[in-house]
Amino acid sequence: MRERLVGYLAIGTATLAWGSLPVVVAAADAPAPLLVALRMGIGALALAVVLAVFYRGRAVPRRSRALLAALGATLAVHWVVFFVGLQLIGAAAVLIGYVFPVLVALTAPVVIGEPRERHVLPLAFVGLAGLSVIMAPELGAGRPVGVLAALAAAASGTALILGARRLVETVPGPVIAFWQYLVGALLLVPWAVASVDGRGVPWAWGLLLGVVLTAGAGLLFYVAIARLPAQETGVLMYIEPVAAVVFVWIMKGVPPAWTDVVGGALVVASGGLLVGMSARAAGAVTAEPVVS
Repeated sequence: MRERLVGYLAIGTATLAWGSLPVVVAAADAPAPLLVALRMGIGALALAVVLAVFYRGRAVPRRSRALLAALGATLAVHWVVFFVGLQLIGAAAVLIGYVFPVLVALTAPVVIGEPRERHVLPLAFVGLAGLSVIMAPELGAGRPVGVLAALAAAASGTALILGARRLVETVPGPVIAFWQYLVGALLLVPWAVASVDGRGVPWAWGLLLGVVLTAGAGLLFYVAIARLPAQETGVLMYIEPVAAVVFVWIMKGVPPAWTDVVGGALVVASGGLLVGMSARAAGAVTAEPVVS
């Protein structure tokens, strides 16, 4: 139980920090490929220090390398489309993108063999109803590209959670995060360089994104995913969309629309109920042993 509490605290802290992303991305005012390349590159450098101190000589097993490379590429795509969504529709992109915990709950039993609980599907429909309420005004305002980008972030986020849960069984979380960030940064370099314009490179914002919101929060994410089932990790990440709306309200003075409040409440309620009911059902789902 202590390990599970550590996981809950870690994912709660990480997602609370990620809730600041709409404000940070808007303030950085740079193309999405450039911001993501900075985020991943600086994050990889920060984690290189962690590996040199605590994980020297820990190689990635050969059988895990292909999945790790795929996760790096997927993470790069995920953050690019997510940042595009943030730039086009703001905090609504966070709310729309957070259909992925529902997708994780639906697919984890099939993809990685986690036990399926009967209450998951009804709660998934509650989350999807909330998503529809949030999306309606964005589509009505003629911003379908932003909505599509956020939905792409949801799909790629699902793949990332499932892949991370499988990989963390054989590879330490900090090692996974380092190679993910390095692979993603290298893939994005050509697009990042091509996207540099008259605004220059936002190095200060890149440091915040890379060190705090990528390396630091990424380590917390792997602390959680190593201790919790993918389904629980995903739904606990519903803290992020709530935090995003609050950050935008406090830092930019933009109160949430009624559709964000109603739809967000439905989405978050589905996640909260899913965790609570999973914990009560048959002693909860126990995570498999992992490498620490």
